[in-house]
Amino acid sequence: MSLLPLIEQPEATEAQARFLAQTPPLNLFKALANAPDIGTEVARMGGLILYQTKLDARLRELAILRAAHLAASAY
Repeated sequence: MSLLPLIEQPEATEAQARFLAQTPPLNLFKALANAPDIGTEVARMGGLILYQTKLDARLRELAILRAAHLAASAY
């Protein structure tokens, strides 16, 4: 259960709807839609980390798994 409400398209404001239209339909982005300007930057940072770093793909995946474990996520 999320501490933030998960924003769905029908109840979204115009800014939230624009943000949701540009992101995958994941709960992470539905929560970030509460602050679409920040959500856009967080999504951009995630994309940069995933696709534009020189970090080895194997090491990057290990870092993701470690962060998921520390957050008690079921990744």
